[in-house]
Amino acid sequence: MAHGNGGNAALSALRECSLATVLAYGHHVAADYEYEIIVDGNYLGIIHASPNYLDDAVAGLLLREGEARLGDHVVIEHVELVGPLRYRVRARRVEAVSASLPRDGTVEWDTVQIIYRDFVSRIPKKVCPYALHTIAVYMLGQAERIERLLVVSDASRHSAALKVAGALSRLASEGKLEGLQLVAVSTGRISADAVTALSAAGVWIIISNHHPLLSGLVEALKRGVTLVLRRPDGVGLAVYTSSWRVKNAPTIELELSASTPGVGEVERAAPQRVRGRVAAPTC
Repeated sequence: MAHGNGGNAALSALRECSLATVLAYGHHVAADYEYEIIVDGNYLGIIHASPNYLDDAVAGLLLREGEARLGDHVVIEHVELVGPLRYRVRARRVEAVSASLPRDGTVEWDTVQIIYRDFVSRIPKKVCPYALHTIAVYMLGQAERIERLLVVSDASRHSAALKVAGALSRLASEGKLEGLQLVAVSTGRISADAVTALSAAGVWIIISNHHPLLSGLVEALKRGVTLVLRRPDGVGLAVYTSSWRVKNAPTIELELSASTPGVGEVERAAPQRVRGRVAAPTC
């Protein structure tokens, strides 16, 4: 079993699916291993992940934990088997000499719909019928020209977000994100850790065809991230947070009170983002 490095950003959903699976007991199954992460001699944490793009996963973990900045990347120095399905990873951080930073701005709702439809059509379950999560990142250039930048699959939705963040940090160090606006689409639910990792990598719009998680909403409100999620009635998608980024979009009203879990933390972090109320669509 190989523990892969990032290399060039991958675009093939079928290839990504194969990298995150293993042949076991006569069948292909999603590969999930436990990795203890040590960077520059310091213990960073434990992740459960597929073996593809392990260096990007470590870089994404550093970003998420605030131990690195966009453009930093890592070099895996040693991977050691320490138990059944358990590995210890030793890596070193490489600080960016310079980095190209993505931009933030507004997009049209039609653009969001085009991106989501492309994601669904190109990553159907029949292409990868295993217990995997997939995240794709799209880049918007001049006049909102849309291109897929990368696709990553992993047995864990949490580690998929780490790998995407790490890959984007590597691309930033290579000067490939300058002036681009990034939009991520995920097959998994969006929790706080995904919001933290992706926003640290310059992704300010995240799409998922799932209903919201509380931690994801709280973190998105704190960080000013736009979440596009399944509507409460289950019919289509709508913008839940920072709706100013998506013009002409259906939006969901979030009513925050003192009893709302996490609301105190949100208001301390970004009071201007929470107190405005946006009406929900009537149709």
